[in-house]
Amino acid sequence: MSFPRKNGLRCFEFGSDPAMKTRLAHLVRDGIKMATAGQLAEYLVEDEEVERVGERLVVLDGSGNSAGTPVTGDTQIVTVYFKLDN
Repeated sequence: MSFPRKNGLRCFEFGSDPAMKTRLAHLVRDGIKMATAGQLAEYLVEDEEVERVGERLVVLDGSGNSAGTPVTGDTQIVTVYFKLDN
């Protein structure tokens, strides 16, 4: 999960296949997709910092290209803990 970098900014992508990555990147670019979620454990395993409010990030499409201008997480970041019952 380690974030690649473009022009000093961390990059990220959504989705599992190139077509979905491009579709979701365009939804972000167009202001339709404005939230996401991730697993804290993945950040810890990769020794990657969780995004910060106000951090500029580049959204990549399914070809690994920038889908437009960097986006800014400008609302809040919340850590929610779930207990899994076995």
